[in-house]
Amino acid sequence: MKPLISFSLIFIFIFIFIFSVTGYTQNMATKKIMAKFETEYIPEFKESLIYRTNNPALGKIVVIIDFESFGDNTEELDLAVRELNMVKGAILFLAKDEVGSSSVEKGLKMLTIRKVDDVSKKEISLKEGNLLIATNSFDLKTIIGSAEIQKFLEKNL
Repeated sequence: MKPLISFSLIFIFIFIFIFSVTGYTQNMATKKIMAKFETEYIPEFKESLIYRTNNPALGKIVVIIDFESFGDNTEELDLAVRELNMVKGAILFLAKDEVGSSSVEKGLKMLTIRKVDDVSKKEISLKEGNLLIATNSFDLKTIIGSAEIQKFLEKNL
């Protein structure tokens, strides 16, 4: 029992250390936008999925914004909420019926949004229930849109 507690405590300390080191590398403006994701954007995403699909399980999708990939690019980070909304649109379209809702519920456990430096690294992938959306810009001209995400999920769920 004691080794398990010791291991747990070590893991918690390592997690806190890593979080504090990565958290302090970004400026205050970036941290404010990060907080907005955690307190507003992500909860709204989940609540909207639950309300509009009447499927509480869709609110359990884990949403990860890869803040580190944005560095201190506050403009792109602030625009990344658009990608969250594009994913929500795709999920809502797919979850209109029981088959779609059930497929999303079973196949989509996590969503990760990441900024990449190069347009050649832009991607949509689904591995072990984790939908990765990576793009070099969240401008409306270059964002990965709902229709593209929807088609991808239709093929892969």
